[in-house]
Amino acid sequence: MADTSVTPEVTVEGADGTSISLSGEHGHLVLETSWANLDAGAWERLKAEGDRLLALAQQAEAEYMADPEGYCTACGENAGWFIGYDGPRHFRGPHKLVTGAERRELFTPEDGHAPQVAWRQPGVLPDGDAAPVDGEGSDLD
Repeated sequence: MADTSVTPEVTVEGADGTSISLSGEHGHLVLETSWANLDAGAWERLKAEGDRLLALAQQAEAEYMADPEGYCTACGENAGWFIGYDGPRHFRGPHKLVTGAERRELFTPEDGHAPQVAWRQPGVLPDGDAAPVDGEGSDLD
């Protein structure tokens, strides 16, 4: 899997010795420069590097979204590991955090069982049905 913790970056040198930096993360490109008169070769190199960075970011995002998701074999609820807790926990909410606006809620099932973790492909429930889309059926509204 690609390392999504590092922001790809490239610097393109202009003919006059000045430089321009381009960085990309999660499919967004940021351009930083203090000058606007790039020679044609620098613009072409910048475009090619921008296209390459965007493709890398899109590939990393696709790989992240395709990672298997943990669930509890006893009850079918989502399960995962969380900082500050020993062992896996049941949770409601999305597995994948993409926008930063997603929320997860840890909970203990009524019968108090600990999660028995297994893995499934994203968007698939233990019985093989498709999972709800965009939080349908979630009580986290």
